[in-house]
Amino acid sequence: MSVAILPGFAGYFVRRVCALFAVGLLWSVGAGTAVATDCYRAAEYEAEQTIRLHTEMMVIGIKCNRVRPDMQPFALYAAFTQRNSGWISRVERDLIGYYRRTRGNGAVGAFDRLRTSLANEYARKANMIPTEDYCIARLPVLARLAQLDQARFRTAALRSRSMPFSRRPVCTAAPSGETTVAANR
Repeated sequence: MSVAILPGFAGYFVRRVCALFAVGLLWSVGAGTAVATDCYRAAEYEAEQTIRLHTEMMVIGIKCNRVRPDMQPFALYAAFTQRNSGWISRVERDLIGYYRRTRGNGAVGAFDRLRTSLANEYARKANMIPTEDYCIARLPVLARLAQLDQARFRTAALRSRSMPFSRRPVCTAAPSGETTVAANR
């Protein structure tokens, strides 16, 4: 059986639609297989949640430093960061490891973009309300977080409701050994 090719514009249009359909089909098949490899391991998920809360602390410290210099909000953030610098570096390396595993080259740049986008997201939300109101609400949170040890900070990061959870799901291993994706916590 032979199939006649449509002449002129109609043929061109049909070939383009078929090509786009094929690309979309390949993309969706590729996306389906990428989901399992693009998910976070448990330590990577915890690392992102920790970085999210640490970044929120930075935004509070910067935004409230002029409004409430008596509380020294940026100094609270800086002291926490300095006191936990080794741990924070390990958390950052966990996320860079995720980007290296899923993207190859450019892992540090991908992590830097994540950190920048988180800071921008928190700053944008903070700018939606008057600075004094924001600082009244968030400075007690910063003060409490700045006093936590690593284990309690990690718990706070995993339970925080002031920030969105990771956009990536957590990978789990099925009994067959196959990687599956679990819903975010």
